Amino acid sequence: MSLEEKRRLVCPSYKKMSVYRQCKVMDLPRSSYYFKSKGESLFNLQVMNAIGRKFLDCPFYGVERMTEYLRQDLGYLVWYKRVRRLYKLMNLKTIHPKKNLSKANKADYKFPYLLRNLKIERPAQVWQADITYIPMYKGFMYMFAIIDVSTYYYDHNGLLKSEWRAVYRENIIRGQAGIALRTHYGYDISTGVPLPIGPRLLTPANLPINYR
Repeated sequence: MSLEEKRRLVCPSYKKMSVYRQCKVMDLPRSSYYFKSKGESLFNLQVMNAIGRKFLDCPFYGVERMTEYLRQDLGYLVWYKRVRRLYKLMNLKTIHPKKNLSKANKADYKFPYLLRNLKIERPAQVWQADITYIPMYKGFMYMFAIIDVSTYYYDHNGLLKSEWRAVYRENIIRGQAGIALRTHYGYDISTGVPLPIGPRLLTPANLPINYR
């Protein structure tokens, strides 16, 4: 039984046995029971903050590479032992290739690929969804995207189509106003012009788009 488990078993409110007797029965020194950690120092908190920011960009950084980054790039006088302890404290696990990654487990169910041999040729036929999080000053925020595959492509400049940029800007305003976000829009069958469902789409200048 670990020291922490013994400390949790001690019950000061139990009147039939004093704390002294409970500690003696469990072979737990009373000094260990009453001990309270003062927590991490301000320097360690700064180092942990720097490690967290770098680890988001480079999750493949191990203890040694992270130590070199902290010493050479940021000027922190830390050594491998401290960084290794902070890695364990922050529960950071370096991403690296594992053994036998290409071998499938025969007992696992293999989900069929639903888009195999499917020709995507019209709007609202196939949708994609993705979710990620963005670090903020305090905590983080989620970003969720729902995409119509048939109209989601890049132009010759490597930029998304203008209507998708407009939907993105509109959803930012909708989110700030607490209004439900737009996830799709329809098309005029005769002209092929996208027609928004609900409130009209916005231009990059946040003005309504007039399609007609």
